[in-house]
Amino acid sequence: MDFQSLLANLKQRYKNLNSFQKRVYGILLFTAVLTLILSYIFFGRPSYTPLATGLDAKEAGAIVEKLKEWKISYKLGDEGTTILVPKNQVYEARIKLASAGVLETNSGIGFELFDQTKLGASDFENQVNYQRALQEELRRTIVQLEAVEDARVHLVLPEKSVFISEEKPATASILLKLKPLKKLTPEEIKGIIYLVANSVEGLKPENVQVVDTYGNVLSDQVDLSSSLSAQSGRQQEMKRQFETELTNRINNLLTTILGPGKAVVSINADLDFNQEESTTQVALPGPLVSEQGSKEVVYGSPGASGVVGSGPNTNPNYTYITGNVYGEVQSKEDFTRNYQVGQTVYKLVKAPGAVKRLSAAIAIDSGVPATDVNKIRDIVAAAMGYDQNRGDQIVINTITFDKSLEKQMAAQQAQLQKEQQLRQNLYKWIAIGVGALLVLSMLVFLGVRKFRKKPAEMLGVAPKTPMELSKLEAAVAAEGRPGIKIQELPEEDLAVNKVQLEIETIKSLVEQRPDEVAMVLRAWMSEE
Repeated sequence: MDFQSLLANLKQRYKNLNSFQKRVYGILLFTAVLTLILSYIFFGRPSYTPLATGLDAKEAGAIVEKLKEWKISYKLGDEGTTILVPKNQVYEARIKLASAGVLETNSGIGFELFDQTKLGASDFENQVNYQRALQEELRRTIVQLEAVEDARVHLVLPEKSVFISEEKPATASILLKLKPLKKLTPEEIKGIIYLVANSVEGLKPENVQVVDTYGNVLSDQVDLSSSLSAQSGRQQEMKRQFETELTNRINNLLTTILGPGKAVVSINADLDFNQEESTTQVALPGPLVSEQGSKEVVYGSPGASGVVGSGPNTNPNYTYITGNVYGEVQSKEDFTRNYQVGQTVYKLVKAPGAVKRLSAAIAIDSGVPATDVNKIRDIVAAAMGYDQNRGDQIVINTITFDKSLEKQMAAQQAQLQKEQQLRQNLYKWIAIGVGALLVLSMLVFLGVRKFRKKPAEMLGVAPKTPMELSKLEAAVAAEGRPGIKIQELPEEDLAVNKVQLEIETIKSLVEQRPDEVAMVLRAWMSEE
């Protein structure tokens, strides 16, 4: 059977259907089509994933042309800077694009530019090619950093002069595109500067400028003058980290007590970065090791006795004054004792970074009761290690906070939640509608099938037995109706007429006895 005859047969069958059957089959067809459409939307539609991001117009155009050539479906996102392809084809597409060299459109040519030597090239052309190759090699090296997504390097290499006074210094400018949520540390910026300076002849580090895509001059964040400046930078970083940690600690504490957005804390720390070293020696007594000494006694000569004059010579009863016959006696002792002395040495090194003074400024929303301010002061003092002798300071003020931005963000969040809820409700009602249509179609199908089974017998109506053709002809002839011709129909037409007859019978029963028909339908549904 060809298509034309099949279509004609379907049309004929559709014409033979009554209005009720047409409605039933229409509902079934609509349900089937709707089910196929929803199945394709939710299950058959391919899932797209990014193939390449951050593209410019030229790169996106080259990739799109190749995808069209390979007949790979794609979508554009992020205003044309992102290309999405089906998830099951993303790796194949990347391999093909890499083989075709399309994914390397943002790459320049390095020293491979000199792989093929050109005859007759001028010195100026060779110099320009060397500068281009050097810029590309430096770019390839810089993008190896984890935080760098892409880079551009521009070198200015002046011509050498025979006069020193006329020589100009070489300079370099570097444009960095950082990855999202990435940031370069001062050490990494300094490393990039020295990398470029040491790769170019005559280029000094102070002549290298590093800028990001937001216009921030990153090279100003580092000091290349001396090691003392670098040490000062480290000290400032240590001070900043200490203040940030202490501020976050107190902020978390106040957020837990007062709630979010009720207090703002700022900590200023004065740190002592002087390194001090002190040594203390303590002697300990020990046993006697040796002793050496001498004793000296000196006796003086005897002096004259008596009184000077003529008395002793002229007066026999004169009393003499007697003295020591040895004269004056003097003694001298000298002893040296040696002890084994113990010694204890105390060496104290004070590490830099000690806290000299802390200052805390806290702003509290005016909605917080005034009785809680003193309690908050005590809590903050204990959390930050407040020391009055050190000169620490805590300032707390109550201020009315501007919450317009918070309200705006809350409204946007509420709008997003509302839209999400609407989408969920839409999906839910679509699912309910599809399910209801399927159930209704099943019920209608079952009802039609039940009606086709002997509805007249179920309603107590005796079915009519078919009359034989010969008897029918005899009855017609007896009634005297010669104009009526009786013709035997094919089995297919008989089946169609039988179905139509049954449907007409059911329709008449529904019109005449609707209550009983409803009871029969409920009985069939309960049996199913």
